[in-house]
Amino acid sequence: VDTRAMLNLPLVEDFLYSRFAVASVNSQGYYYNTFADTYTNDPANLSFLGSLRFLPTDDLTVDVFGSWSRTRNHARGPQCVVVNDQPALSALLPDGFFDSCESSGPFEGELNTIGQADVESYGVWGIAEYHIGDVGPLEELSLRGLMSWRKQNPRLRTDIDGTRFLAIQNSSMGGDDPTDGLPGVQEQYNPELLLNGSAWDSRVAYVVGGFGFFETGFDGRTQTVLPDSLDRVTLSETNIDNWTWAVFGQATVDVTDWASLTGGVRYTQDKKGLTFAQSDPRTGEPIDNPLSGRKVFEAWTPMGSLALTMPEDWMGDAPVDHVMGYFTYSQGFKGGGFNGVSQPRGVDARQFAFDPETLDNFELGFKTIGFDQMVTLNIALFYGIYDDIQ
Repeated sequence: VDTRAMLNLPLVEDFLYSRFAVASVNSQGYYYNTFADTYTNDPANLSFLGSLRFLPTDDLTVDVFGSWSRTRNHARGPQCVVVNDQPALSALLPDGFFDSCESSGPFEGELNTIGQADVESYGVWGIAEYHIGDVGPLEELSLRGLMSWRKQNPRLRTDIDGTRFLAIQNSSMGGDDPTDGLPGVQEQYNPELLLNGSAWDSRVAYVVGGFGFFETGFDGRTQTVLPDSLDRVTLSETNIDNWTWAVFGQATVDVTDWASLTGGVRYTQDKKGLTFAQSDPRTGEPIDNPLSGRKVFEAWTPMGSLALTMPEDWMGDAPVDHVMGYFTYSQGFKGGGFNGVSQPRGVDARQFAFDPETLDNFELGFKTIGFDQMVTLNIALFYGIYDDIQ
């Protein structure tokens, strides 16, 4: 059963408007757990969104939003596959383990642990846009600002082995049982400021701006391995502290009526911070030494594009309404970081960092319209060169 409802409600004529929406998704699920006689992969999601629009002047628009959602799901079970039943491993496993493993399939299995995925998410954000107008040689200036805050509270439990026996289990559900881990938490802030405008009788269009993103997070999951024989429970506590900021600018110049040039550049700094510690949650005894790392990645990423539009008088009597060809080069950047969930024991986190990813992208294309706008034909060729792809 999926439901959607929305209400538009004008509060003050030409000044204050509102909108409220609610949605839900509920399903029985399609994975059958024969051991517990229940279905899983059964989403039960509920979300709300509220919006306000202020129009204090003809040139200023302010939008404010708030949302809350909760996603709950008894996750679909894994399909267990026997790769190697070595005698040494068999001695640690309970009788009947391999039979239970081989009986599982893509949509059915014997699970002693009911998986959980429970994530609550909420936040507020606002967008203000002010139309400045013409200032000297600068035309149609507008200033746009954005500020947002968001928080998530995830709780997870996973049956790793996919059998009716407790062989391997991960959990961050929290509660009185120390083997159930600690609930996670994540929080983000995001400011952004943009200035749009034109010049030279609208033959130049441009945007300049700045962007920021700040994030903290915690993950406290346990891993239980063969409690009846190996009896190993590990609590892995990960804290992240990240930020990204960038400044950028881009402009398009109509050199002639049929040729335009676009160029832009962005400077980005991307910081990733991590602390990682493992312990036995039943005793609090640490396992190895805590790890920590902090790295800052930075990049200048340019782009450029040339677009050529065929003048109409060149087409003559041909059944072509519009032809435009273009070439674009752009470079992308994705910051590096750390594997914040699973670290090898005894290794400094800074030695376990991964590098940024960069992409040089080339595109050549044509866009055409013909036969009195009855036919559209677009052709594009892409070529990308990755470095340190993640």
